[in-house]
Amino acid sequence: PLAPRRHPPSGRDPGPGAMQVDLEARLKRLMFFRVVMVTTLLFIATYFEAGLSETLLRVNPLYFVIGAMYALTVVHALALRFIPSRAALAYAQVLGDLLVLTVLVHVTGGVRTGFLLLYPLSVLSATVLVRRRGALVIAGAATALYGGLLAAVRVGMVPPAGLVDVLHAPARALFYSAFVLGVACVTVALLGSYLAEGLQRAGRQLEEAAVEVADLRELNQVIVDSIQSGLIMTDAAGHIRHVNSFGEGILGRPAGELLGLRVRDVLASPLLGQAELEARAASRALARLEMSYRHPKGSDLDLGVSVTPLATAEEAQGGYLVVFQDLTDVRRLEDEVRTNEKLAAVGEMAAHLAHEIRNPLGSIRGSAQVLAGEPGFNDEQGHLLNIISRES
Repeated sequence: PLAPRRHPPSGRDPGPGAMQVDLEARLKRLMFFRVVMVTTLLFIATYFEAGLSETLLRVNPLYFVIGAMYALTVVHALALRFIPSRAALAYAQVLGDLLVLTVLVHVTGGVRTGFLLLYPLSVLSATVLVRRRGALVIAGAATALYGGLLAAVRVGMVPPAGLVDVLHAPARALFYSAFVLGVACVTVALLGSYLAEGLQRAGRQLEEAAVEVADLRELNQVIVDSIQSGLIMTDAAGHIRHVNSFGEGILGRPAGELLGLRVRDVLASPLLGQAELEARAASRALARLEMSYRHPKGSDLDLGVSVTPLATAEEAQGGYLVVFQDLTDVRRLEDEVRTNEKLAAVGEMAAHLAHEIRNPLGSIRGSAQVLAGEPGFNDEQGHLLNIISRES
């Protein structure tokens, strides 16, 4: 029996197993793109900073950040193998990115090198991994890390490194910088979550539609192959496009050999040409016919054929459905029945004749017996009467 595929109803979340597998794939893609993007950005920034700042060339802290990023990626890759909770790994990856990014901003100055823009990008990557509430938490964490870095540099808890301007900037400007970053991160979190959820819903609906189409196609194939009649589907010109397995058995030829051939050539009948197919499909009186088919093994088959038009949405893609059955055994049984009926009629007629003949013979015999009992007959006459009685 055909086993239907199981999939969640439209609009509902898939099961935990499917979500774990999908989240793991997204985590792996995020690790790959993170390494590519960060390495590219850092090397570009290092190139330009090397031409502008001799201090950066002398200290060269960006290479340490690159190494930390590679090390963090290796840790995440190992965690994927040993930690079953993919949701926890998603938060750990994004928060790890934010920590590395905060160190990067501290080393390079952030605003001057453009790395401050990576905060919203990290939040955007979080929207692909976690739900909207989690993305908002990540946005808050990004804002808190950047604001905490500015405050720590301002009060002297950490050396300024690339944030020397923070020591002399007004507190109001620092607060405004953190506020703008927070607004940007929250906005990206909301918009990214909305788009990510929409894409996930569309992806699930597309997957469900694909599963339903596959189920319908499989069911259709099962039904077609289970029909105890040959089915030939042709295009409008009469060229064969599909033959079911039962039809292959009747014709004695594989479907691959028949595809593209004209049905009139396969069945060797001029009654199934293009014009004839069109006429028979349009008239119920002409739809059925019988013909003789020469099997590849040498036997002659009696086929019953019916032609109907294919119901398609576009007339240009129309065609015909030729349904045929092997009537050879049926015709043989019909011939046997007719022969038996004829023999039965002959037997009935013979019985009737015997009855008609027996009646006068009985009268003759009775009369001969009566005559034999009468006196006055000689021996020869008596012998003749006995013969009449005995033979009748």
